[in-house]
Amino acid sequence: MVSSARIGWYGFGMRWTDLMFVAVTLGSCGGPILRNAPQPNTAKVAGVAAAAAAAVTLADPNAAQRNVEANKVPDEKKPQKSGPSVPADVLDRLESNGSGSQAAPVTPAPPPPAPESPPDLSGVRPLRK
Repeated sequence: MVSSARIGWYGFGMRWTDLMFVAVTLGSCGGPILRNAPQPNTAKVAGVAAAAAAAVTLADPNAAQRNVEANKVPDEKKPQKSGPSVPADVLDRLESNGSGSQAAPVTPAPPPPAPESPPDLSGVRPLRK
């Protein structure tokens, strides 16, 4: 047997789902739902927004500067711990192989050979000018 509390909650959920289904169905069919609703004058809305911004600025003119300074990253760098050091035997092996700064310079690869002769263009017409 199901308690009445669960039935009440289920009933509320179903009513809410039904209401959303009707709203979506009506909104998707035909034109927009609010097509006949009055639209505000954009100049008046812009004026109200500018007046609100001016009032906030007059109330606290330095608020924007404080926010910038609070979010500013400090110029000082924090000291970092160094990672593990290279063992001495690795450095000895590098020096013995000659791959350090004392090693011989690397020679570049030779350029590819030039073509033996230019292509035969005797049968080609010259371009018109």
